[in-house]
Amino acid sequence: MPITVIILTQGNELLNGSVLNTNVQFLGAELAKYDTVVLEHRCLRDDVDRIAQAYTESLDKAQIVISSGGLGPTMDDCTRHACAKAFSCTLEPHVRAIEEIQAWYKKKNRPCSDTVLNMGYLPSIATAITNPCGSAPSFSITREGRTLFCFPGVPRELKELFFQEIIPLLPVQANPPLSIGCFGTGESGIMALIKDIPQPISYRSSRMGIRVTFYAQLSEEEKQIIQRNLSPYLYAWGHSSMPKAIGELLVRRGETLSTAESCTSGAIAAQLTSIPGASRYFLEGAAVYSNQAKTRTCGVPREVIEAHGAVSKPVAIALAQGMKDRSQSTWSLSVTGIAGPGGGSIEKPVGTVHIALSGPTGTLHKQLQLTGNRSQITQSTIGHVLFLLYTQLQS
Repeated sequence: MPITVIILTQGNELLNGSVLNTNVQFLGAELAKYDTVVLEHRCLRDDVDRIAQAYTESLDKAQIVISSGGLGPTMDDCTRHACAKAFSCTLEPHVRAIEEIQAWYKKKNRPCSDTVLNMGYLPSIATAITNPCGSAPSFSITREGRTLFCFPGVPRELKELFFQEIIPLLPVQANPPLSIGCFGTGESGIMALIKDIPQPISYRSSRMGIRVTFYAQLSEEEKQIIQRNLSPYLYAWGHSSMPKAIGELLVRRGETLSTAESCTSGAIAAQLTSIPGASRYFLEGAAVYSNQAKTRTCGVPREVIEAHGAVSKPVAIALAQGMKDRSQSTWSLSVTGIAGPGGGSIEKPVGTVHIALSGPTGTLHKQLQLTGNRSQITQSTIGHVLFLLYTQLQS
């Protein structure tokens, strides 16, 4: 049986949107790799009574409860007091925790006030946990075989403690779900192509494509059906991103890549080089925003720009070919477009984008007409240009 988990995050700054709650995304993604079921996530105000109630309710439902935040020294840090209220215990000075706080502040050459040392007052029934990369002590409380882990809200500290304390408790999945990446069609289109595959199936869409996850145990025949029916749109089998899939293909083929970007201004290169080891295949990238940069860096003739405009098929092709020649790469991607909100016209409205790929057998071009705001158009452009490269590497 899978281990049941509830995630509790707290902080007024999370509820009012001033801080992005990345801890939930991290915990959910990591827990999904193991034989666990996350029953729910709750984001709570900095309120002792509400947090205390959440602790008791969650331990009645789940085997592991992960609480993030509220361990600092300020008035809005409620975790310790909420635990004392929830479990009818007192807060007492914990010698080792206080010593670790003092050592941390000494290492940082900062004064350690009595207010700071209050972090070392832990619930009397708690087991202290050393925080290897922060000053706030963590702790756990076990009740009737179910455990509450109280970790800091600082993402770096939470991640370290999660790997240190939680991962050893989690069973490996006997039959992990299959996750694939698709691009070029919507959720309804994918559903129609795999309508006979057993449920449950989840879909997570973005401008960079759709992540489809199959939770039922699939036969080899069913996997073959998925591959065959989705082959025009499939770019990843398993937990792989499009940049990672491209990198693996380039390494396998012993080939290299460069980029010339106008409207995406280096975002494609950033995606490609976010993969460890990208230096094996990515040679260089240029953000050529101005017409002068297009000419100076990629050799696009000024008369071509004057005749057709910067956002045009001839310029996209010249950018890709020019960067390929300059970098001596096997492949070169280019993009030029109007991401908005201004700059559009009747002939070339916002969302008009030209992409090109220059490779060993010539140069391909596509014109896109995208919708959305500036960020959405940029993300869609990245998805389209990377998928164009992926399909050519697969051919």
